[in-house]
Amino acid sequence: MPISKTEILEVIHAMPKEEFADIDDLLEELILVDKINKGLKAMENGEVYSEEEAFKIMDSWR
Repeated sequence: MPISKTEILEVIHAMPKEEFADIDDLLEELILVDKINKGLKAMENGEVYSEEEAFKIMDSWR
Protein backbone atom coordinates (compact mmCIF):
# COMPACT_ATOMS: atom_id res chain seq x y z
CA MET A 1 0.00 0.00 0.00
CA PRO A 2 1.59 3.30 -1.05
CA ILE A 3 2.03 6.08 1.45
CA SER A 4 -0.49 8.88 0.97
CA LYS A 5 0.28 12.55 0.55
CA THR A 6 -1.64 13.16 3.78
CA GLU A 7 0.63 10.75 5.66
CA ILE A 8 3.71 12.46 4.23
CA LEU A 9 2.45 15.84 5.38
CA GLU A 10 1.60 14.44 8.84
CA VAL A 11 5.17 13.14 9.19
CA ILE A 12 6.60 16.51 8.14
CA HIS A 13 4.36 18.44 10.52
CA ALA A 14 5.18 16.07 13.41
CA MET A 15 8.90 16.68 13.08
CA PRO A 16 10.22 19.11 15.70
CA LYS A 17 12.10 21.60 13.53
CA GLU A 18 11.15 24.08 10.84
CA GLU A 19 14.27 23.12 8.89
CA PHE A 20 15.72 19.67 8.39
CA ALA A 21 19.36 19.25 9.31
CA ASP A 22 19.47 16.34 6.91
CA ILE A 23 16.93 15.05 4.38
CA ASP A 24 17.75 11.55 5.61
CA ASP A 25 15.79 12.28 8.81
CA LEU A 26 12.64 12.90 6.81
CA LEU A 27 13.21 9.90 4.57
CA GLU A 28 13.74 7.60 7.57
CA GLU A 29 10.45 8.76 9.10
CA LEU A 30 8.61 8.20 5.81
CA ILE A 31 10.12 4.72 5.43
CA LEU A 32 9.05 3.89 9.00
CA VAL A 33 5.46 4.98 8.31
CA ASP A 34 5.44 2.91 5.11
CA LYS A 35 6.72 -0.19 6.92
CA ILE A 36 4.14 0.22 9.68
CA ASN A 37 1.38 0.50 7.08
CA LYS A 38 2.62 -2.63 5.31
CA GLY A 39 2.71 -4.52 8.62
CA LEU A 40 -0.81 -3.45 9.52
CA LYS A 41 -2.09 -4.53 6.10
CA ALA A 42 -0.35 -7.90 6.48
CA MET A 43 -2.06 -8.33 9.86
CA GLU A 44 -5.46 -7.49 8.35
CA ASN A 45 -4.87 -10.09 5.61
CA GLY A 46 -3.70 -12.76 8.06
CA GLU A 47 -0.23 -12.78 6.50
CA VAL A 48 1.60 -13.02 9.81
CA TYR A 49 3.11 -15.77 11.95
CA SER A 50 2.18 -16.53 15.52
CA GLU A 51 4.94 -16.31 18.09
CA GLU A 52 5.11 -20.10 18.22
CA GLU A 53 5.41 -20.37 14.42
CA ALA A 54 8.13 -17.71 14.38
CA PHE A 55 10.15 -19.58 17.01
CA LYS A 56 9.86 -22.82 15.01
CA ILE A 57 11.12 -21.06 11.90
CA MET A 58 14.02 -19.46 13.79
CA ASP A 59 14.91 -22.80 15.41
CA SER A 60 15.19 -24.34 11.94
CA TRP A 61 17.89 -21.78 11.09
CA ARG A 62 20.24 -23.21 13.71
